[in-house]
Amino acid sequence: MKEWIIIGGGIQGCTLATYLLEHGCTKVEDMQIIDPYREPLAQWKTYTKRIAMSNLRSPAVHHLAPNPYHITQFAKKNQWNNAFYGYYKKPNLEFFNHHSEDIIEQLQLHLAWKQGRVEDIERHNDQWIVSLESGDKIKAKNVAITAGFTEQLLVPEWAGELKQNYPHLVWHIFEKEEWDHAEIGGNVAVIGGGITGAHAAIKWSNLGKQVTLLIKNPLKIHEFDSDPGWLGPKNMTKYRKIDDYKQRRTLIKQARHKGSLPPNIYQKLMKYVQQGKVTIVEDTIQSAIIKQQQVQLQSESNSFQFNQVILATGFTSNIQEINWLQRIIKSEQLTCAHCGFPIVTRDLQWTKGLYVTGALAELEIGPTARNISGARTAAERIVKSVST
Repeated sequence: MKEWIIIGGGIQGCTLATYLLEHGCTKVEDMQIIDPYREPLAQWKTYTKRIAMSNLRSPAVHHLAPNPYHITQFAKKNQWNNAFYGYYKKPNLEFFNHHSEDIIEQLQLHLAWKQGRVEDIERHNDQWIVSLESGDKIKAKNVAITAGFTEQLLVPEWAGELKQNYPHLVWHIFEKEEWDHAEIGGNVAVIGGGITGAHAAIKWSNLGKQVTLLIKNPLKIHEFDSDPGWLGPKNMTKYRKIDDYKQRRTLIKQARHKGSLPPNIYQKLMKYVQQGKVTIVEDTIQSAIIKQQQVQLQSESNSFQFNQVILATGFTSNIQEINWLQRIIKSEQLTCAHCGFPIVTRDLQWTKGLYVTGALAELEIGPTARNISGARTAAERIVKSVST
């Protein structure tokens, strides 16, 4: 039997694993990390590479290691040039990944790695049994659910049928399968005005395409995806005093700068607009058809025609779609808020020995829960609870 099963080997899961090991809460041979992909951070690397991200949005103190200055010390030790960008020292993506890989290698997380998808979780006396789709069963004293919603793609209603029937013409940027760039025509639409849409517009322009960025609302510029006050007592003291989870959910929605982009990406995008490489159109698409292998988009008053359409519309967060999670909620009678998300203790226990981090912990952690900073906060709380 393992001490810990961590479901999800992305930023959230690897951060928790790092904290547990660094603080001596467990040993790597007593841990199992379950993830659909072959190696740690695989989906993170795929998504960030897909949009050609150059730097993280978060500052240098947010990474996998418990010591907030570990990454700056690592940069100095390895004499890494251009490791950080700007006033907030946002890590270069390649460097951040190199730093993460070094931590993963030092802690030998590959020894705990188990590729697979969760089918079910059951409690038997004082232990948890996690069943995988492969038929494997793993037992542990503690389980931490760190997986999020990054496989639930948000697709506009008008695009759903076209994406299914014409995947070579309408494609979500975070599909599992990459597009063949050689097959993409010269006139491309990117749908979505957040940081992903901006990155996509810049990337496909660099690939020699004429890009139109279609946005519903004016571009929103914010350095971070929530105010830094949510990282500490400035905002969190008031938040923790709120017992009404509907009110907490409302505050989370208000605090998140959803669909925004930081100033440096905005400035870069505007250069492409000035150079005629990218056109920004503010309009709401209502319908779409395929006509002579072209995608024709229709708004209330305008019609557009493109060779291909890239959806940079993000993800949904439908907890009802995670079947194994719904089963354990019913079998263990786990407490949920009106939105279906977990109501947990301060140390992020949903019930004894069952922890959550990331999106599933946001009603407790607050607006930063899904970010690297939220992963650190969650890991700190869990480590503190199991160390005492």
